[in-house]
Amino acid sequence: MKTKYIIEKVHSTLAFRARLLGISGIGGTFNEFSGSFIRNNEDWSATEVRVEIDVASIDTGVEQRDEHLQAEYWFHTEAHPKIVFTSTSFKARKKNQFVLQGELHLKGNKWDVTFILNKGGNAKDKDGVEKIGFTAKTKIDREAFGIAKGAELPNGAVFLGKKVSVRFDLQLAEAK
Repeated sequence: MKTKYIIEKVHSTLAFRARLLGISGIGGTFNEFSGSFIRNNEDWSATEVRVEIDVASIDTGVEQRDEHLQAEYWFHTEAHPKIVFTSTSFKARKKNQFVLQGELHLKGNKWDVTFILNKGGNAKDKDGVEKIGFTAKTKIDREAFGIAKGAELPNGAVFLGKKVSVRFDLQLAEAK
């Protein structure tokens, strides 16, 4: 029996972090997103996942930087307003840990991406709705997606690191 869960945006965070100037880190979140998990069996194997992110909702804590990141050199939000992840595989790795593979569509490019998911637990809320927590982590190569090819600095460091850490802290609610 299939069970559908939706991502509760008010209890979830989609975050990213990259190295800056080779000496520190910089990160942010996306504030507008939606998604679902369709569980096809009790052990979660073969679960179908889809997440859609509104690129214009990027939030680094600095409005000027957020606007800058929407330019063609970075996310090119006008031409590519959404980031979409669609799963192709969801398999148990060990107790409460899963490997989630799928296609990430970003800035007109499609790449296979693998997330490691850790199930944080589950509970029912006061209305009897089942809630489930997951943390998903991966790293992506931003240059492979055509995002800001980094220029070398005099110290040999790249302005912005190629690898971007992505972390989703998700609370799912069973759809009724």
